[in-house]
Amino acid sequence: MQYALITGANSGLGKAVAETLLKDGFYVFAADIRHTVPFPRPNFIPITMDVSSSESVTRAFVLIQAKTKTLDVVANFAGVVVLGSLIEKDPEEMLRIINIGLVGMMRVNQEAFPMVERAHGRFINVSSEYGLIPAVPFHSFYTATKHAVEVYSDGLRKELLPFDVRVILIRPGAFKTDMQQGVQGQFDGLVKNSRHYSEALKKMERMMAAELNRAKDPALVANLVLKIVHSKHPRRTYNINHSLKMKLIRCLPLWLQDRVFSIFY
Repeated sequence: MQYALITGANSGLGKAVAETLLKDGFYVFAADIRHTVPFPRPNFIPITMDVSSSESVTRAFVLIQAKTKTLDVVANFAGVVVLGSLIEKDPEEMLRIINIGLVGMMRVNQEAFPMVERAHGRFINVSSEYGLIPAVPFHSFYTATKHAVEVYSDGLRKELLPFDVRVILIRPGAFKTDMQQGVQGQFDGLVKNSRHYSEALKKMERMMAAELNRAKDPALVANLVLKIVHSKHPRRTYNINHSLKMKLIRCLPLWLQDRVFSIFY
């Protein structure tokens, strides 16, 4: 029996990955701060885990270790999206998103490491296509976190090479998830409440709508994870469903990026 821990498993990409690994024969620990999917199911165990709390992560691993001493896969999908201006949003929001999306990943991986080492298993860390882009106006909270995840994941990969433990980074583009749907609501709130950027944000809505409209089925990411866990020689990084627009933007020098974004706001 192979064992997998998936964070952010209650919805979206994490849920799709958890269910796909279950169908493939894995014993799955589906970790999230809340659970709304039907439980219990054979070999599919809900674990209440708030990755922003060290105590919560430690308590969750006590439950996991009661079932197994090894983990073959740890896939970190827990995260949040925060939209807003860097001069208007409360700095606590930056702390919150980094605590969940970066430090939370580190908490989980540290607790899991002895179990993953025993299995010579794999850590799968989730960045984003935004992890390759210097910045997108009003999206810098999420982008900053994903840039940090890129550095963290590469550092962890290099440090774990002597232990025969693989660290793989996935950079998804837009997918149909609750998080993706929540972006529209956040954006509408920004337009209404911004003191400096309401008109600029209205102009950017076309760009945002185009990005949301290209969202794909989360099953594509789940199938990619399945490929990764069964590959003898997985790549260091995998990109999936990246926007052509964002691919072009990240190839441009910064001064030209500024001009492109000035068209939209």
